[in-house]
Amino acid sequence: MKIEETYIEALKGQKFLLLEDMEEFVKKTLGAYDAYAERGTVYAVMKRGDKEEIEIAYSFYDKNYHLEV
Repeated sequence: MKIEETYIEALKGQKFLLLEDMEEFVKKTLGAYDAYAERGTVYAVMKRGDKEEIEIAYSFYDKNYHLEV
C-alpha cells in the first residue's frame, strides 16, 4: 500500500528519541489502527484485521530514529 502525497510532507524529516514515539506519530498522522516497528521498517495497519500494511523505512543514527520517506 502506498502513502498518499498529503502524508509524505508530514512524515518527511521527522526524528524521534524513542521507537515508541515514532510508532505513535505514524499511527496518528496516517490515522492508522496500529503501527509497529521491526527491523528498519515501521508498519502501519490501516484497519483492524486488514492484511495490507503501509511500510515506511527508518534508520537510527545520531542517537535518534529517522523516518525515511
